Amino acid sequence: MAPGAIVKQIRSSTGLSQRSFAESIGICQSSVGYYESGKHRISDVIWERIKSVYHDHLVKLGIPEEIPELSEKELPPEAETLRQIRCASGLSQREFAESIGVSKSTIGNCEIGMQGISDQIWARIKEKYPHHDHHNQNDDCGDVCDQDDTRDDDRLIAESGTPAIIIQSHDGREITPEEIVAKVGEAERIYVRVDHNAAYWVRGEETGKVELW
Repeated sequence: MAPGAIVKQIRSSTGLSQRSFAESIGICQSSVGYYESGKHRISDVIWERIKSVYHDHLVKLGIPEEIPELSEKELPPEAETLRQIRCASGLSQREFAESIGVSKSTIGNCEIGMQGISDQIWARIKEKYPHHDHHNQNDDCGDVCDQDDTRDDDRLIAESGTPAIIIQSHDGREITPEEIVAKVGEAERIYVRVDHNAAYWVRGEETGKVELW
């Protein structure tokens, strides 16, 4: 059985949602979604957490505690390098993303090899973090969330499998629909004009706009 299927089997046996299961082992819901879909490598540390919290379920399901296939999926070298740089900086994915002007989902997707790292992003990273040792690697720092990341991460894969929608400017800056809604607040309609760097909103007879970046 594939590692992702094993994680899903364990979670299903608990009756927990992805969010609740993720909270129980201290990671993001999006990480559980990636594990179950086979798009994210399950680290030894995370597997140890699952075994510790759900040992009785493993025994009941007849799942061995040691599964060599868990780490068989290698990440692209550039994904590993990005992860090393961020870990050396001591920042969470959200903090690191904010420091170089991209969304958290971009960093998350790049670190698991689902998205290539553009020349623009590399340029920002090299400018912001020129002195970090790229050889100091901590494979597990990316799975541990900020405290507010234990909620549904709508920028990554949720239980529904809905893809993330990222709006990008001509110079590589990014924003999600959810971030735009947060900027605008309550509104009946929102019209996004990247060329104007603005989101125009309608609220009853009122209209207005907010800058995207």
